[in-house]
Amino acid sequence: MVAILPPTLVSGIIEPLQVHQRIRKIQEESVRYIDDIELRKINEFARRIRGEIFFSNKWILCEGATEYALIHAFFEKEGFPLDSNGIAVIDCQNGGSPGAFVSLAEQLGFPWVLFCDGDPAGVGYVSQAIAQGLSRQQVMKKTVQLEQDDIEEALVACGHGKEICEVLRESGLMWKEIDNDQDLIKLLRNKKTEYSGAIAQWIYAGKQFSTPGFIEDLISKAVSYTHLRAHETRHDL
Repeated sequence: MVAILPPTLVSGIIEPLQVHQRIRKIQEESVRYIDDIELRKINEFARRIRGEIFFSNKWILCEGATEYALIHAFFEKEGFPLDSNGIAVIDCQNGGSPGAFVSLAEQLGFPWVLFCDGDPAGVGYVSQAIAQGLSRQQVMKKTVQLEQDDIEEALVACGHGKEICEVLRESGLMWKEIDNDQDLIKLLRNKKTEYSGAIAQWIYAGKQFSTPGFIEDLISKAVSYTHLRAHETRHDL
């Protein structure tokens, strides 16, 4: 005799797997939920820059305007101009939380790289990225985190003090000689926008300024996730 199971019983046998899959999907979706406040910030940021980030191929998430200026300049110097390669640099400090942008990137399928400081705020950036349903290994594979508290300390620690002082003198940002690293770092922190803009213009003018190791790491990670085409008119700076 062949037993014919009623539909309700068949449903009961299949249901556990379906329920598990549905719960898993809900869990993943809820982890990547972006609240209304963050959505408004992202919307305002996108409108302010004409929504160009949504027409790019990849996002580099950084902390603020200082990093934004330096990343653009050094990528250009190394033959990988960001605009022509479809890479958007997003300063999360002015556009919303890094967690929100990581969530948005994951949902929309944008490759991304995170560049952050080594201070508690930078550690918080990494934590926010992990909170989007990603493992620490997944996040760190896409992250360049400074060993120092901030980019000013990192630049000096990497041995760029003399080059920075030359730029500051030529740009009228330094009126007296500085003979120790701590005073230089303090000056840079007090003139973040000014010094980063001066270094960027220095590089664009074709003047010598060595590329920091952490920028080389950032380029490496960007290249590994996005096929950048080298700038045809690259010059050896």
